[in-house]
Amino acid sequence: MKNFFFVVIVVCFFCPYIFSEAIDISRVEEQTIKNNPLLKVAQLDLNTAKQEYGRAFSLFLPNVIFTGNVSDSKNELQSSNKIRSYSLALEGSLSLFEGFSSYNELKEKSAKLKIAQTSYDRAVADVRYNVHVCYINLMWAYETVSLLEKIKERRKENRDLIQLKYNSGNVDIGSLKRGDADVALAEYNLEKAKRYIQTANKTLLNAIGRTDEVTLEPTEQLLHKGEIFSEPDYNNLVMTTPEFLQAKYIFEMYKAISSKIKGQWLPSLYLSGNVGKNGFHWVPEAQNWAARLTVSYPLFTGSKRYRDVKIASNQAKVASYKLTNKVSYLKSKAIENYNDLLDACKVIAIRTFYVEASKLQSEISTKKYVNGLCTYYDWYSIENDYIAAQQSLLDAKKIASAVEAKWLNFIGKGFNNKEEYK
Repeated sequence: MKNFFFVVIVVCFFCPYIFSEAIDISRVEEQTIKNNPLLKVAQLDLNTAKQEYGRAFSLFLPNVIFTGNVSDSKNELQSSNKIRSYSLALEGSLSLFEGFSSYNELKEKSAKLKIAQTSYDRAVADVRYNVHVCYINLMWAYETVSLLEKIKERRKENRDLIQLKYNSGNVDIGSLKRGDADVALAEYNLEKAKRYIQTANKTLLNAIGRTDEVTLEPTEQLLHKGEIFSEPDYNNLVMTTPEFLQAKYIFEMYKAISSKIKGQWLPSLYLSGNVGKNGFHWVPEAQNWAARLTVSYPLFTGSKRYRDVKIASNQAKVASYKLTNKVSYLKSKAIENYNDLLDACKVIAIRTFYVEASKLQSEISTKKYVNGLCTYYDWYSIENDYIAAQQSLLDAKKIASAVEAKWLNFIGKGFNNKEEYK
């Protein structure tokens, strides 16, 4: 019974680390779309902008108000009786002309909606980038463990080979101790890499938006082979980025605001009217109606209108300059990011070549060392080069995958199944 309770306690304590879940990039994206709170916030912000844009159409529609009134009155000089009266009315008003204010208000809200859309696209691209980098990191962590297990076994084999050489008097005690130290270091690196999987796993769970405790196990590997796509047309590319589009729509918004404020110098024309009934009985019988056409023009408002126009004009100019500067900046960033991707991809080919060459050299030198045709120091140096080359190749694949994700983030790449989050 004691053993039973001990097992239960151990299972309850370690259950977050016992259960694992196989996952690939498609599942990662699917779960991120479903759970990530930043995507939900971005979606709500976009929906708010859509509602504000829809509300702008109400400026072109009439305002209609229905009123009903029941009142009691008493005048003791004329009568001691209480007098009750009733009235019903339907009132309406419509703005016929406000210096194109309604039209420019709609243009402003339209630009704000486009700004909100580009902000949403940027938020989605940033979430995608973050979760992809976290997934790349987790794949790299698992592959690092697998590689370090092989390195540990190789270090043990090399240590055993040095032991044989030491027993036969061909190497000194220092070389043997160095072999033992290499094994100890390999074991430490392996344990450290296994612990890091927990860190990478939790980071990915957070990026996805999950709060449960489970160990994610990728069913994929870092298969980046260093393929390089052709250099893009930077001028056309930057025109499609969320940052450029946002700067463009901000400029359009301020132009609409400027036009709306300039309309304050024009007269306003309103049409209004009402129809109703009133009397001392329910339902009242006496009918009345009225129709009004109103023209208004503010003759003097201090310097408010003049200064409002200057402010709006300056804001539009500032937005224009920022748009021009944004194009130049984005083009330089596009060139920088593409060159980083180009470099990262080319490194993979070089590192792959190094692994193949050092592996062949290791096989040759090991045979020579066993047969006494190679010194310990030459053989040991070649072994270290081979191990380092394998680690460098794996790191190069990780870097290239992350740099490619950064490139896709720069151009505003969202998730593949867009319909699920738009």
